[in-house]
Amino acid sequence: MPRHQIVDLKLIVCSIMMGASYGFSQPSSVASSDLVGYIMRTIAMVASQLSHDRGPTGANPSSEREPLWARQFPGELSCVDLRLLPSFFVLSEELHFGRAAARLHIAQPALSQQLKRLEQQLGLKLIERSTRRVELTLAGTTLARELTSALARVEDAISVTRQAVRVQSRALSIAAEADCFEQVRSALRAYQQRHPAQRLTLLLRSEPELEGTLASREADAVLSWSRIESRQLECRRVLRTEVGVAIPRTRELATRDSVQPADLATEPLVIFDRDDSPNSYDEILSLVGAAGRRIITAPSWTSAGTQEELLHTVSERGGIAVVSRRIFNRVGLEDLAFVPFSPAVLAPIWLIYPQAAGALGRPLAHALAEMAQDLRAVGPTRRGGPWRELTSTPNSEGDQHG
Repeated sequence: MPRHQIVDLKLIVCSIMMGASYGFSQPSSVASSDLVGYIMRTIAMVASQLSHDRGPTGANPSSEREPLWARQFPGELSCVDLRLLPSFFVLSEELHFGRAAARLHIAQPALSQQLKRLEQQLGLKLIERSTRRVELTLAGTTLARELTSALARVEDAISVTRQAVRVQSRALSIAAEADCFEQVRSALRAYQQRHPAQRLTLLLRSEPELEGTLASREADAVLSWSRIESRQLECRRVLRTEVGVAIPRTRELATRDSVQPADLATEPLVIFDRDDSPNSYDEILSLVGAAGRRIITAPSWTSAGTQEELLHTVSERGGIAVVSRRIFNRVGLEDLAFVPFSPAVLAPIWLIYPQAAGALGRPLAHALAEMAQDLRAVGPTRRGGPWRELTSTPNSEGDQHG
């Protein structure tokens, strides 16, 4: 354990004490709360296991005036002044009062007094001292070992805190097809309002480009109609949205309450070229049937084709297109009707990001998981009744893939 970290521990302990002194209802962070609880549970464990080993320094703390930390930290936290722990830890490493006092930048008698106070508060003897040597008792050895683990958690808490600040201070980049952004716009807006310091950069990409944006780290995450199968990626199904058939109102099918795929066998299908959206292409043909199907390839106005383009193509050239109810309602072409499938068909949207999110690590994963909760809150846009999921591959019941 590097020696400078002892000072860090003392500062952290003091900051926790100050937070309680000023009446904060909770410690300043979950990490600090967990850490203090961990240390105090360790002390309680030592006291319980070794209570029979009380030395002549044992005293009844209740006979003394109640100190500040006892008033601010009820229960286990009241048994010891946390500020005494760094002094004991340094002494347990040095096993020499002179060297330990020098590291702590205090006088040797002050160190002796601090140790005595800690032993009194615990009711345990931690150090055996003679003219020739300083040794840890069983209680001292146990406490020193457990404090070493606690210090490792302090380092981890500091690292995670710094990374969380870095996540908040940089833009979070999300790549997606335009139609995916259309589905989740309100959820992204809600996340941005809760975290105004967190900038969101939205990147429009075609379906084949999405996985590459993760590999090149151009994007921190992608939103996609299809899963990306990789053990290095986390896949969360965050939304299901109803899809149906857009069809000219002059067609008999437009008057129906719902259709089944078999009803569409003779209708030309308006769809993008498979090279532009291979997964979506396969999923739609799997739904409506490919055998003998006449295909009308829709022109793509942008590098990432949108369902709005499909709707305008149907309006101009006829045929049918499989589109989202939400997007159909927004575009609002009066000469087209939206007819749902029976049973209803829901298209999933996946939030996908690396399991090991580089230097940002857990804070980035937490931010994305929070965003996933916002997206789920949007809910499936469908009517009641039975439904199936639009997919050309066997469906997994779980929302994650690792």
